[in-house]
Amino acid sequence: MNFANSVMPFPNYPVLAPNIRYLAANSVRGIFEEGVYWAFGSELQELRSYVTLKLLYDPSQDEGALISDFLSGFYGPAGAPAVAAYMASMVQSAADTQAFLSFAGAVTSPYLTPSVVLAAVAALGAAAAEAAQPFQLRIQTLWLAPVYATLLRWAEFKAWAAAQGVPWPLKDAALDAFADFSAVYARAGMNGTGALSEGRHDLAWLRAQLPA
Repeated sequence: MNFANSVMPFPNYPVLAPNIRYLAANSVRGIFEEGVYWAFGSELQELRSYVTLKLLYDPSQDEGALISDFLSGFYGPAGAPAVAAYMASMVQSAADTQAFLSFAGAVTSPYLTPSVVLAAVAALGAAAAEAAQPFQLRIQTLWLAPVYATLLRWAEFKAWAAAQGVPWPLKDAALDAFADFSAVYARAGMNGTGALSEGRHDLAWLRAQLPA
């Protein structure tokens, strides 16, 4: 997990199962797995917990099937395909850029390209708009991940979108987009938890990073 920016996209999903199987195959009998322990709302927090717990019980299980089962049940029919596509796009971008996924990764990590991140903002936003509760809030909580990266690289991403002719998927002003981010953050129960990092960065910190 990324403890420095816990809400941002962090595509280490493909290594969860191989790591556990490697340890089990080498006779390890006790495994400590740590995720974001201090707050709700980190990227795919529930998925990571579900898959990890299932594999600790039985490492031979098919992680693809576990992920598919979780996505269908947790994000619903409108959300599951969009979340699966989001995960695949982040994994592919990390492979394409040969990115190193550090536990303290920066929002400038090379896999967070404007094209991949803005596409995720648009796709998850559209999926949330089509979903009923409780699925809608769950999709919106994941939507925070690419929006977080966009907010912190606002000028760069806006310039790229304008140059490429890509529709901007958020409100035009950074503070208006931040207000939408904050509303989901509150509905997801993240207020008062310093949910953006292990250092307890919160909305006030994020607001201070944005252009006026």
